[in-house]
Amino acid sequence: MSVFRGLVGLLSAPLLWLGQLAHMFQMPAGAKLLQAAWWVSGQGERAKLALAAMRKQEGLAQARGRAADWLDRRPCPEIAGFAALLALEAGDDDDARQFLQRGQALGQDRDGTLDLVEYVLAARGSDSQALRDLVRRLDQRRDLPPALCRLVGIEQAYDHLLEGRFDDAARRANHLLAVADCPPAEIALWALALREGHDDQAERHLRNAGPANPELVQFQALGSAAIGRLDEVRSLLLWLQEHEPRVADSTVNLLRGKGVAI
Repeated sequence: MSVFRGLVGLLSAPLLWLGQLAHMFQMPAGAKLLQAAWWVSGQGERAKLALAAMRKQEGLAQARGRAADWLDRRPCPEIAGFAALLALEAGDDDDARQFLQRGQALGQDRDGTLDLVEYVLAARGSDSQALRDLVRRLDQRRDLPPALCRLVGIEQAYDHLLEGRFDDAARRANHLLAVADCPPAEIALWALALREGHDDQAERHLRNAGPANPELVQFQALGSAAIGRLDEVRSLLLWLQEHEPRVADSTVNLLRGKGVAI
């Protein structure tokens, strides 16, 4: 069987290479060549490349329909994961959840797309305990894709911060920054520096985090709440209410879930 897979890979490689080249230069043939590479090889990763090219060239609806069709014809976890991502992009969480369940029944995809979809669905849901349980379970894994590993690290850092486990929060934030730039980690360290009275250090972390945007202001509100600066929390929530009411409401719910009265 391994020899057969090797031969099939050799046959599909030129189609894959040509498809990627055509896609890079926005050539209409790119998606079709990538699709051919998928059909020859049967490899889920190549199906994802083809679907991504189709999403770019033909739109979300067309890519969603094709992903569902391919999953029925040649089921594999990679196609299920990508179909779930497309459903999330369309705001169809129910469809994404169904694709997630189908993908998990088929096995584990190599790049962790199914894990990412599971996290996003939990984060969008209203069950904060379910999200925490998932994050703790994922945190035990050593095979997560970098993007999901980063999200789990951020979740854990802010859980520690809001639970008063400041040393653990600092370790998490510093680990995130040791891997790559991470504005939420900078904000966590900003809050910790303020708590210690290190205003210059706090200002440096705030500058490193970058210009204010709703996501960062939400993290600032969480960090301020963790160190008891409730007047600042209220000011930040007013800013969010003006610029992104949905994020303001989400922040209030998060804080209430942690027992912070605003």
